[in-house]
Amino acid sequence: MIRKLRAAHGWYQARLADEINTVHGTTLTRGYTARWERGKVTPRGFYHAALSSALDVPLAVLEDPMMRREFLTDMAGTAIAPVIASDLLAREFAARLAGGPSAQAWEAKLASYGSDYMSMGAADIQRRVAGELVVIQQQLDQPRLWSAAARFMTLYAKTFPGSDGNAAVRWYRMAATAADQSEDPDARVWVRGKGSDRPGV
Repeated sequence: MIRKLRAAHGWYQARLADEINTVHGTTLTRGYTARWERGKVTPRGFYHAALSSALDVPLAVLEDPMMRREFLTDMAGTAIAPVIASDLLAREFAARLAGGPSAQAWEAKLASYGSDYMSMGAADIQRRVAGELVVIQQQLDQPRLWSAAARFMTLYAKTFPGSDGNAAVRWYRMAATAADQSEDPDARVWVRGKGSDRPGV
């Protein structure tokens, strides 16, 4: 699991060691993180917490074998492969060159996600919303678009597994900031209401 999460961040083993060392003042080496990944050494206690923080994964997932299997299954379904990342970049540039969808078009997209969320899995929603976020971030030159972006960020946050995942909390916080930028009281209330059940938001 450590190897998969590290790879999802695009890090080498040495980078994982550096991330933990920087935050926690430890002296881990690349070789030690390699031993974790090969199962030669099992991290516990302090290092579970350090890995949870560095890799943006809930601590409970690292400590509970059942939750770990479930998380890995979810992660396999939501990881963005290089070919998908390439498609997202192409969409971003194409939208920028064309001026991008109008504010009304973004609001229509949001409305369609409201019904799709009930019939599609979190993995499919996450991939689709990631694409929308890549495009809309290039258009944030008016408050109405900040409002749409805040709602997309909130929807994206809801697709992360685990009730207290660091990634979900980070996205909820960004959504709240985007809602403030929008100067739209309805967006501010809506975003904060959706994130209110997440610890740390």
